[in-house]
Amino acid sequence: MNNVVDSYDDSMSDVNIEDNFIPSSETLDGKIELPLLSLPPDELIQLHTGGDQRSIHFLKNIRAFNSMVCFTSMAEKIDHGVNNGTAPPIFKLGGQNYHRIGSLLPPDSLRPTFAQLYIYDTKNEIDNRISTLR
Repeated sequence: MNNVVDSYDDSMSDVNIEDNFIPSSETLDGKIELPLLSLPPDELIQLHTGGDQRSIHFLKNIRAFNSMVCFTSMAEKIDHGVNNGTAPPIFKLGGQNYHRIGSLLPPDSLRPTFAQLYIYDTKNEIDNRISTLR
């Protein structure tokens, strides 16, 4: 079983997230050593591997959930030398790229910000969004 998702696929059934498998083609046949990834929290493992209604709902809507929290900052090296005006603009990144995303829940006594506004409290999400403008 291949334990790595090589393409974006709606099904995660072929992925065993507990094996931390890295194919040799991505490590130049062992010439590059990559650290094993840390296991995700148990709740995420259960959502990916469980057969209950909650897991089924999560997997069915995983792309929508990802879109809701895609408002993250990036830390990267941007190659500004690739755009010379003769072709459509290109956004080229180099080196190691990072996504900066905070906690999905705000700390106690603090108001939600950024992606937290979309998932923190759906009953009050409009008020939460408007309050950031005040």
